[in-house]
Amino acid sequence: MLLTPQRTYARPLMVEECHTGANVLLAYWHYCNKGSKPFAPGSSGADFHAISELNPYQTAFIRQTSLDVQANGI
Repeated sequence: MLLTPQRTYARPLMVEECHTGANVLLAYWHYCNKGSKPFAPGSSGADFHAISELNPYQTAFIRQTSLDVQANGI
């Protein structure tokens, strides 16, 4: 019988709280972008700007991040 080591954290409650917080942020992201996929190949980011409340600087950041993601094949 192969036993796998039990993975534990020094502060499991803190890790669980961080995980919950990350899930809340992700859910909020999906709510805010309303189905838009700003990091999808070929996305210009223009549609994302139209449905979001981002200022021009923030929209440019999303657009540049999308180009970086596409360039790195992530």
